[in-house]
This record gives sequence, structure tokens and C-alpha cells, in this order.
Amino acid sequence: MLRAEFGDWQIVLLTHDPVWFEMAREFTEHVGDWAYIRLFDAPHPHYGSAPRLETDARDLERAKQYLAAGDLKASAVYARAALEKRLRKTCSEKAVRVRFRSNPKYVSADDLWQGIVARNNDDLAARKPPFIDPHLVSRIEAVRSVVLNELSHSRVTSLTSRELTVAIQAVEDLERFRFS
Repeated sequence: MLRAEFGDWQIVLLTHDPVWFEMAREFTEHVGDWAYIRLFDAPHPHYGSAPRLETDARDLERAKQYLAAGDLKASAVYARAALEKRLRKTCSEKAVRVRFRSNPKYVSADDLWQGIVARNNDDLAARKPPFIDPHLVSRIEAVRSVVLNELSHSRVTSLTSRELTVAIQAVEDLERFRFS
């Protein structure tokens, strides 16, 4: 719709609201020709602080950057954020039944994942093609309780770079997966 109405225009959307930013991003990222940039106040050695522009990397890209820098906790947080985003998008687009919460803010990643697994089990019981590849289910299950668990980031953890590498790869594969 935006492309039809404003095809020959340059559109600049500005917001200070991170939730609205993410919503706008999700709405436009399938188009492929939008740039996402964050402007924030950063420390400066001579002036105290100064505005800084930063390209907004996708969560998995940030997870890889933090992994490469050795910050395993930050890497795990971004990997989990990417997983949650993918689960929300899949449940929304594919009309997956999810546990009801009066406030949608409290729908957890586990609620979303359990909805996807239940949908897969229903499809298999009805002798339909699986909703999600069983090998991918196993891989996500193997990493979500340790690496992709929100509680594992609030305390000192024994995460390893190998565990995070496996988790990031599993989430990347989930992002690429075409649900039936």
C-alpha cells in the first residue's frame, strides 16, 4: 500500500518509541529497500556526550557480533530476541493458537513455541504434512532451555561460545524455514 501511494517519494519515519520502531520495521522489512538507523546520545571524550548514528543491525547479526567480541550474555540476549520475534511473526501469520493472556505483553516465547509444537502435533495426527521440520523442532528444543531462556541472562551463566553458535544457527534456520 505504501509503495502504491508513495512510490515516487522518499519516506522518512522518525520515532522515539522503540516499540513503534519495531512495529514499523516488521511492517516494512519484507519490502527490502528500507534503511533502519538509530540516533542516540553517546559518550564523547571531549564534549561529555554527542549524538551518534548507528545502522540498526538485525538481532542475529548483533548476536554474532557480541559472540565474536566474547560477550556471551549479550549474544544470548540478542539470539533470544530473534527467536521471540520469529515465533511471534509465525504465530500471527499462520494463525497459530496460543495460550490466552489478557495482556498480550505477557505472551511468552514459551507460549508461542508450545503453540507451534501443538499445531505441528495436530497436523501430524491428522496425517497432514508437518507444520515444522521435526529436526528443527529438536534443535530449537535443545537450545531454548539453556541458551534461549530469559532467566539464563539475569544471573552469571556458564554459557559457552559453542552453545551460542549452535543456538544462533538454529534460530537462523528457523528464520529461513517456510512453515506450511
